[in-house]
Amino acid sequence: MEECVFCKIVSKKLPAFILFENESAIAFLNIRPYTKGHSLVIPKKHHRWIWDIPKEEAAQFFELCQKVAKHLQKTSGNELVYSLTVGEEVPHAHFHIIPNDAVSKFPKALDDVIDEVAFSPELHELAGVLDELIEKV
Repeated sequence: MEECVFCKIVSKKLPAFILFENESAIAFLNIRPYTKGHSLVIPKKHHRWIWDIPKEEAAQFFELCQKVAKHLQKTSGNELVYSLTVGEEVPHAHFHIIPNDAVSKFPKALDDVIDEVAFSPELHELAGVLDELIEKV
């Protein structure tokens, strides 16, 4: 996909601070980090969602995710490394790997999102509808 910013990083048309890469994936620092070391791992081929990555490529993709996470654990001195996939920011499959940083607001911001969703009346209504559908199956 020519206009995709991540495809442009893969093709080296846009610069990025690349950490690691393999045949199927590339890891680089996020330009809008939540914490120092916040990295992204993307497949080199354009796929909209992580679950769209073919099995053959997915193994190498997740091997690179693991390599980045272990590197961040070692370099940050902190075992806690967050992983997150949302997919709305850029329409190209990507995985956030975010080292814990006691000074950042990332964990608190994530808690706020979880609380907002968990206590959403719409979500509870949807859960009831899904429960009814499951009972019918």
